[in-house]
Amino acid sequence: LLPWQKHSILLNPLSQDGALADEAYTLDVSSEGVTVEGGSYRAVAMATITLLQLIDEQHRIPYIAIKDAPKNEYRGLMLDLSRAWHSVETIKQVITLARWYKINYLHLHLTDDALFTFKSNAFPKLASEQHYSSEDLKELNAFARARGITLIPEIDVPGHSSGFIRAMPELFGIHDIRANSFTLNMGKEEVYSALDTLFDELAEAFPDAPYIHVGGDEVFAGGFGDDPDIQAYMRKHNIENLDDLYKQFLVRVSDMVKRKGKKAMIWTGFQPGGVEIPKDIVIMAWTLSGYPPDELIRDGYTVINASWQPVYVVNNRKWSPETIYTKWSSHIWKGEADPVEAKGIEVEESTQVLGGSMSS
Repeated sequence: LLPWQKHSILLNPLSQDGALADEAYTLDVSSEGVTVEGGSYRAVAMATITLLQLIDEQHRIPYIAIKDAPKNEYRGLMLDLSRAWHSVETIKQVITLARWYKINYLHLHLTDDALFTFKSNAFPKLASEQHYSSEDLKELNAFARARGITLIPEIDVPGHSSGFIRAMPELFGIHDIRANSFTLNMGKEEVYSALDTLFDELAEAFPDAPYIHVGGDEVFAGGFGDDPDIQAYMRKHNIENLDDLYKQFLVRVSDMVKRKGKKAMIWTGFQPGGVEIPKDIVIMAWTLSGYPPDELIRDGYTVINASWQPVYVVNNRKWSPETIYTKWSSHIWKGEADPVEAKGIEVEESTQVLGGSMSS
């Protein structure tokens, strides 16, 4: 490092440079002042954080020249707002922290079995008492945008959908809800029409989001074999088994998202064979069972590392910072208890791995 600054310093106007990559930036601190240039607004925002991180306890900044860019395109954090609802002000605090750590995506898990936190104008009955209004979401999007963070919304279907069925069983449930109060009725066209409307609303509420996450994992099929709507739907569409029904549902819902001008994102949950899941759907890979991440990559899928261990910390699971920083990267997956899964999987660096995401 060159000598430390001992006097006030001029911050020159922040600027974007089209010659730089989208998230690349340069930061120069000299006797002439501080100069920041970035390939995008988000890159400039990261550069200003680097500048703040250079300030020492005596409020000094070193003379320094930095050219930097993130290794991973996707650097995410998920907030499970259904299992642990947070106020708008708390989410703003998380956005501020995300900016400090150069996390560029904050993924909001808006629905699950516990709460339905997205306020739909078309289906107001769905919203839990604790929810986010359209005004709340506009405020959060603007707050995140100003700090170089993009919000990614998720409505979790067809499993983890007790909130749908609890509020509107006549629309979203199977005939015998006692047999299954967790999974949407995938045999009713009215369900697909309602979801299309919901995703219209979601796309409008999150205009900056390039992705919409549609859930897709841990689908319980109890009662489906006896449900008349589901059986009729399967006969009409020549679907041979419930696994293909589930995959066909994912394809239809993902196509809805694409028609909104967004990319679809799902959790690991489907297995190879049968109805093909399109390769343009981004897979958030959290488990090693069923369809492991190395096989997903081999078969041409784009993935985000949301490894159960050590970055899945929902429900107060905890791993030390040392474990996360020294024993994990975006190319390493580990499971929880099973000896094979605990050993983990490491894949070669690839553009098919967009990055990593912590779930909290």
